[in-house]
Amino acid sequence: LHPIQDYCGPKGPWDNFLRQVTIAIKKRKRVFIFCDGGHGRTGLLLASLIMLLERKIEDPIAVVRARYCEKAVETIQQAESIFALRGHGVPEEYNKTLLDANFIKV
Repeated sequence: LHPIQDYCGPKGPWDNFLRQVTIAIKKRKRVFIFCDGGHGRTGLLLASLIMLLERKIEDPIAVVRARYCEKAVETIQQAESIFALRGHGVPEEYNKTLLDANFIKV
């Protein structure tokens, strides 16, 4: 369990949590991924797993949007967490199109 506030990126050891999820997936255990709307935090986790497990993919947000939902990953903070897994910055297109969680009232 790794709770994440709505619209925000993860706090704490995100990469360690993802390693645990990856180990479970490789052991063919069931992993249940969800959030209230099924877009932001669910997209964050799915795109993060793609970033770690599918090394040839350069843009995991585009892939998770194509495979799962076009609304996946909602904020720049979520995108930063995803791309930071490989030490990359967020592509410019996302800086222009994603919401900033600092300006969203929940």
